[in-house]
Amino acid sequence: MRGLTKRIEIYIGVMIFLTCLMATGIFFNWQQIISLQKEKENISFPASFTRGKIGDYRFPTLEELPFIVEECVGIFAQEEILTSSYNLQYIGEEQGDSLYPKYAVMKFKVLGSWEGIKKALKEIESIPRQNIHIKEVNLYEEGGEFVFWIHFLEPKDLTTHSMSREVNSMGST
Repeated sequence: MRGLTKRIEIYIGVMIFLTCLMATGIFFNWQQIISLQKEKENISFPASFTRGKIGDYRFPTLEELPFIVEECVGIFAQEEILTSSYNLQYIGEEQGDSLYPKYAVMKFKVLGSWEGIKKALKEIESIPRQNIHIKEVNLYEEGGEFVFWIHFLEPKDLTTHSMSREVNSMGST
């Protein structure tokens, strides 16, 4: 009988030891999970286009592209620059492991002073929440032409989206 109680005591001791070992492992894994969650919250994303929301940062979608373009036209208008036309050239897709793989290539034609154009372009590039990259600038005596890349994610249908506008000499569409 004495041998049986000794075995039970050893068995209970081993079980207590294994339970403590598992609890320690769980504790350290939990600490690691908490630190990863804090690190994830501190990641800063560039002002770019992505569908969805991460933290307080909201990313635009393709459906919002017309509003973004109108915002650009409004910025030109604030600097007394007339947008004579803009056209959606094409929708492209970046290769590789890009955070924002899709982009719209927009071409703008404007009339106005170079100083106003320069101020407007700087303001457009710094619009919060928009990932607008000026890829090409051609200035002429009376104005200029610009090619913008506007990044976003997941278009619904690439073939059904068309965007262009011509403005007559009076400035109305």
